Amino acid sequence: MENDAEQLIDEEIRAHHEEIEQLKVLKKMSKNPKLAALMRKIGDAATANGNGVHKPSTDSAPRNPPPADKRSRNGLTDAVTKAVGQFGNQRFVIHDVVKKVEASGFKFVAKDHRIAVSAVLDKLLKRGVIYIAEKRVGNAPHLYEYLGERKA
Repeated sequence: MENDAEQLIDEEIRAHHEEIEQLKVLKKMSKNPKLAALMRKIGDAATANGNGVHKPSTDSAPRNPPPADKRSRNGLTDAVTKAVGQFGNQRFVIHDVVKKVEASGFKFVAKDHRIAVSAVLDKLLKRGVIYIAEKRVGNAPHLYEYLGERKA
């Protein structure tokens, strides 16, 4: 058994060796300012706007999101936080939260309400307001549970 584990580990090391070598080359290239700029342009082209059209990068465009006080707030975070609080210790899935937020009268800006709510749930996970009570795979949604508001 121990020998099998060692063999599996050795195979994994060999499989990742080439990838590690490529990452070392990228790291070396990123230290050259001209190559770093070229790599950014290539990255921008790779993350085109979804229809295969290159989205030109502009050096004047800010790379970081604006500070929190400068972002527009449409109230979704507050609406989702209030909705998950209503579950108490009862487990819920994203669809349950979407239904509660819609029932509260909140007007979504996003077309896909599940995606918008999912992004807020990710924030609440990071803040420790909710946790994933049961991770699921495939099309089965994760089960969440409310822990309560945490002070940041």
